[in-house]
Amino acid sequence: MRSLLLIPPTLTLFGCVLFEPIGLPPDDASAEAGTPDASQGDAEEAATPGGRVCGAMRMVGSQREFTCTTILGSLQALQWFGASDGGFIDVAELDASRWQLLAHNGATIEGWSSEDFSGWSGTLRSPCAQRATSPDRLVLVMSSDELGSGDPPWAWRERLDSFAEAALKKYPDVERIVLQPMVGAVDGACPGTRLRSVAQHDAVKRVLLEVSSEPWAIGAFPVVDSCDAFLDQQGSLSPAARGVVGRDIASCYAR
Repeated sequence: MRSLLLIPPTLTLFGCVLFEPIGLPPDDASAEAGTPDASQGDAEEAATPGGRVCGAMRMVGSQREFTCTTILGSLQALQWFGASDGGFIDVAELDASRWQLLAHNGATIEGWSSEDFSGWSGTLRSPCAQRATSPDRLVLVMSSDELGSGDPPWAWRERLDSFAEAALKKYPDVERIVLQPMVGAVDGACPGTRLRSVAQHDAVKRVLLEVSSEPWAIGAFPVVDSCDAFLDQQGSLSPAARGVVGRDIASCYAR
């Protein structure tokens, strides 16, 4: 498989997979972004959408660094991307000419890992002004039909390697892949729930926070305050939640 260099040139990759906790960006990155330091307390950070949704982001890069970013997702991503009351693509700070969505109902990492998956030939939503057919960054809204919170990180890593191989064959000019879970819920909002979206969010978040390997950038961790935001067990978003979720996610990437 082709070597995937998805890291800024100032960082060094030693030719091997690195394992380390990545719950927060490095101190110098936080200082550069002007984020609050630990002395201001975790409560203040968690109280803001930016803190709880964007707080674990790492190596994503500025939107200005990439000509075209393609978001790969399912029906849920389509709902928050172009919500009728103003979703992801409508946020003023986001350069809409650099973002597009490729969504397929029920799409998972197993689907995107196959070159023959019908999602790859789907309709682009809000195509980029340039390089729409050859994007240089991908955001994978990550979920699995086969894996969950009880599966080991290496099993998820195998899926990611298969996905990267398929994605590079489809889009050979990709320079960075960002991983983002489906929409989850804040702690305690959905006790005893069987909502697939929430369960997959928690499983993917655990994997991304526990295991880091340099090719992968870590994106937004979108959450809602109540399970009323979901219409069904699969995680379809209510009309009222779609715009809120989309705008929260966009705030993380509009940098």
